[in-house]
Amino acid sequence: MKTAEELYTNPSMPCDYTPIINNFGEVILREDEDNYQGDTHVVIKSDNKFGYLAFGWGSCSGCDRLQACDTYEDIQELMDSLYNDIKWFESLESLKEYINDDGIQELKYHYHTEVFTNFKNKLNNA
Repeated sequence: MKTAEELYTNPSMPCDYTPIINNFGEVILREDEDNYQGDTHVVIKSDNKFGYLAFGWGSCSGCDRLQACDTYEDIQELMDSLYNDIKWFESLESLKEYINDDGIQELKYHYHTEVFTNFKNKLNNA
């Protein structure tokens, strides 16, 4: 994977998570809330495994972890944290089972949101 310095030309002005997400592997599916703050849900394929990443973001450095970064070290720390938050599965079917299990405690926050519903529907049709 590339480092923060390779992904961003100016460490004090990062605002787009796309370089980070793309750095983790092939993006199979991505669904973002269409608002000034919200959540992003991503399916990533890497080394024949499928990963699920969900993270929140905001519109300013007070509520967005990437915009709060001032140095390459800050960005790298965020990149490492996001990578460690990816939940990996051996197959796309296993990931689908996880996403569709209404009993998964860590997903309960997302169940009521439109973006998660859209993400889930697109994933089930993939």
